Amino acid sequence: MQENLIVNLYIAKIMIGDFYKKEHIMNKKLMMAVAAILFGFSAQAQTMSSLWTAMPDSLFPYLDRTARTTLVNNVAEVDTTKNLLLGLTRLDTLTADYIKVALTEASQIEIKRFANAKGDSLLAVVTTFYGSAPESKLDFYDVSWKPLSTDVHVEAAILRPDTMTDHRFQLLRQKIDPQMCVYKLSPEDSMLSVSFSLPMLSQTDKEQIKAILQEKKKNLAGLIVKKG
Repeated sequence: MQENLIVNLYIAKIMIGDFYKKEHIMNKKLMMAVAAILFGFSAQAQTMSSLWTAMPDSLFPYLDRTARTTLVNNVAEVDTTKNLLLGLTRLDTLTADYIKVALTEASQIEIKRFANAKGDSLLAVVTTFYGSAPESKLDFYDVSWKPLSTDVHVEAAILRPDTMTDHRFQLLRQKIDPQMCVYKLSPEDSMLSVSFSLPMLSQTDKEQIKAILQEKKKNLAGLIVKKG
């Protein structure tokens, strides 16, 4: 009788241990799922204004957090603020997932929030510099402003119009190099527009080249480099 009682107590102990072990695993999984959901809500809850304000000062040292905050907090009253170069920075466009700002008289920034294939929110940042000819650079970040690797390889799309002779087309084609890329983001979608800047050409040549040089569009999500 006593032996049976001991055996039953031992079995009960094992069953209780298994129960708590399974419950612990289930609770752990539940907590991880809840954390993932909350993180997703947090990322979606971030406005473009808050993302702009949280941008590291190191990206544009002449436009600190105070200046960035001033720019988006008083949109209805003022769209400019002084930067640390003693010039003016002007807010051009602000939507739920896009912002465009003239940083200085010779530079501009666009930021677009978009979703990758997994649904994660990411940021595309295009900075364009206006010298003798415009030139852009493209960077990607997560919503915590951690840099991401990108893969942007764009060649000029050249097309001969039906009304142009082959001889004329070849002459214009020889003038295309060197070329610089100009990127533009869109408030409406997640496409990147790519056009080309030709710094060595005269204005007359540039106008002629427009007839054969075509703008390209690329989906932002397809430009993120996969690790591994």
